[in-house]
Amino acid sequence: MSKFALFMKQNKEQKNNEKYAPTVTLKDENGKPLEWEFRHITSKENDAIREAATTEVPVTGKPNLVRPKVNASKYLASVIVAATVFPDLYDAELQDSYGVKTPEDLLYALVDDAGEFQQFGKKLIEGDGEDWEANYAYYALHKLHILPSQFLALDEQEKAFVCAAIDIKLKHDKEEKKRIEQKSRKKHK
Repeated sequence: MSKFALFMKQNKEQKNNEKYAPTVTLKDENGKPLEWEFRHITSKENDAIREAATTEVPVTGKPNLVRPKVNASKYLASVIVAATVFPDLYDAELQDSYGVKTPEDLLYALVDDAGEFQQFGKKLIEGDGEDWEANYAYYALHKLHILPSQFLALDEQEKAFVCAAIDIKLKHDKEEKKRIEQKSRKKHK
């Protein structure tokens, strides 16, 4: 028996597709939100999607120097499209019914509520479990434009620093929101 026998392809478990209802606006005949079917995308597919959503932008104050910037919205929409098995977002009849021509535009038309769309993206990134790393990776993607793969690849100290910085930012935002609400209530009295 080879020392790598357990690593052979025939021993690798295949991940099952998952179902999720990303919007409450599409319902079956019983009024239940329609579930969509998703597959797990591969690391190679994710890299290609990330590359397609990345552009080079000039660094302010540094002539001839550029840095990569990920368009988080484009990245997230492309990941969702790549993972969606059903409904078929490439179907011309479905696209025509919404007056769109691309699977990404169809996705935005089907899930047109911003809150639902964000939850949808979070669900695909996070999966079923409540994973603290996935929650921080989700925040890092949307607010810091750091891809989940980049966040997860950070060494433990860098990751701990980013998580602590996110916690501080969230705490500050919550306090600021509370202060604004209190100030607003005083004005309306």
